[in-house]
Parts: sequence; C-alpha cells; structure tokens
Amino acid sequence: MLESEVERKLVAKLKKLGIKHVKMTAIAQRGYPDRLILLPDRQVLWIELKAPGREKNTSPHQDAVHAMLRER
Repeated sequence: MLESEVERKLVAKLKKLGIKHVKMTAIAQRGYPDRLILLPDRQVLWIELKAPGREKNTSPHQDAVHAMLRER
C-alpha cells in the first residue's frame, strides 16, 4: 500500500465523520506533517502519514519541524 492510499482512506474516514481537515502544503517550507485535523473543542492534530510495512522514518528536517510544532 502506498502513502497516497493511506491518505485517501484517512480522508474518506474524516469526511464520513464530518471532521475538518487540511492537506498541508507549506510553500517554501518543508518538513510539515501531511494533514492538519481540526477536532471539536479547539483540538488540533498534525498527522504524518507513512505507508505500512515500510521502514521509512521521518527525515531529520521533519523531526525538527515536528518538535517545533509540539512546543507550540
């Protein structure tokens, strides 16, 4: 299964549940997670998607951006 397939399944489930979501494509800024999920009660989730069964870890740059987002 490819990462794009994982993302399609996630989007379909979020739409079915009526949960707002945004595909993150930060221009001139790499390393951001793939999806921003906006839950009720001002809860926000950043989602980094990876294809299952693959040993594909986040890059050091992604790790740095993810750490910055956690701090905020």
